[in-house]
Amino acid sequence: MITVVAFKTKFSEIVSMSPEEIHDDTQLDSLIEWDSLAMVGMAALLFEISQTTSTADEITELKTFKDLVSLAYAKGGIENAE
Repeated sequence: MITVVAFKTKFSEIVSMSPEEIHDDTQLDSLIEWDSLAMVGMAALLFEISQTTSTADEITELKTFKDLVSLAYAKGGIENAE
């Protein structure tokens, strides 16, 4: 389990951006690096922090960074969703 700040940092590494560039309303499909490899990396991160698997549908249905945080929180991987 990690904090939202740590989660954002790990996500930013996956998509090769700085954490300061990522906001709740950041549209995932607008990110050049949000491709199948990044989605696999995100699934691995979600497993690492929550010890639960994520389906391809769960990952591909995400629209914003906030959606991603909500999924991680729902899986018990984030300490606090705020």
